Amino acid sequence: FREDAVGDYVASKGINVLRAPTERENMARLSAGLLDVIVTGRATGEYLAKELELAIEHLFTFYYAPLYLCTAWQRCQ
Repeated sequence: FREDAVGDYVASKGINVLRAPTERENMARLSAGLLDVIVTGRATGEYLAKELELAIEHLFTFYYAPLYLCTAWQRCQ
């Protein structure tokens, strides 16, 4: 979707990316048969597919990066 790191990464590799306003819109387009493939984070894709009762298949991992969450109560390293 717009301003998404995953979409930005794929586009930087020379792949044309059609950007949607939200991940939900991408999933709805996929469900309606308007898209063949979407690029999203695995957890997000699985969550939204479950919400729409849509069966999806993981095809590729373009890039793997650990994610961190830091709160005001802990010191981030």
